[in-house]
Amino acid sequence: MEVLKYSKVLSGVEYYIAHLNIINSIFDVKLSSKEISVLSSFMSQEESIVQGDRFNSFIRKRVRVALSLSPGGLGNYLNTMVKKGFLIRNSITGNLTIQKYLFPSSAGQGYQFKIIHKSNEDGGI
Repeated sequence: MEVLKYSKVLSGVEYYIAHLNIINSIFDVKLSSKEISVLSSFMSQEESIVQGDRFNSFIRKRVRVALSLSPGGLGNYLNTMVKKGFLIRNSITGNLTIQKYLFPSSAGQGYQFKIIHKSNEDGGI
């Protein structure tokens, strides 16, 4: 079995887009390409402006402007990601948080996948 290897240096939002595209391939429920853009925009915000709420009004406006979204459009994407389970809404405060497993390591993220082909003798198609 040959292991495919590839390395690429990315920064900012592009780092998060690449990461989400890679891990999206293993999810049963998928993120759309626009959801990946929206989510990666929130993930790439500087910690100094997050101040405990990655979805505060200042960051929401930055994301809306960067992606040319209306407030309602952004809200629709966020609500869809809550329904899909990628975002969590606090039942008391209503604040959103991103599932921890979606964040890559800030120093660099490695991946290792293994897929096994089920042969026809084993009942495969």
